[in-house]
Amino acid sequence: MSAQEPAQSTEDQAAPAREPASPARCPRCGIELAGGQEWCLECGTAARTVIAPPPSWRLPIALVAVVVALCGTALAWAFVTLTDNDADVRAAMSAPTTATTAPTAAPPAAVTPPPAATPPADEGAGPPADESADPGAAPPLP
Repeated sequence: MSAQEPAQSTEDQAAPAREPASPARCPRCGIELAGGQEWCLECGTAARTVIAPPPSWRLPIALVAVVVALCGTALAWAFVTLTDNDADVRAAMSAPTTATTAPTAAPPAAVTPPPAATPPADEGAGPPADESADPGAAPPLP
């Protein structure tokens, strides 16, 4: 057994001596942190916690831009397709215009009403009024 004992002593000598772990310090203010402390109590910095960066907005913005571009292209194509009536206009302009008018019926004969009977003038009413006189003027005295 004596051969085995020196082997153990060489292993102990080859292994580095473990030093007690130095206490962690805050990366911002340098205050010593306790064993399970993840945030500095002095300055509030995350001492051992790794904060994930916010997600990038480039991909969603690019996707929205592509969708808007496709919608705009589809809208333009639909507008051109719906308003493409050049051939119809040219055909209408080159077609001979024929004056086809429907025969008109003769208007009905005008019926003239019989003349109305005029009432007889009163002979004792006095002289006829002068038409040139002012209608608002008083009648002449007898």
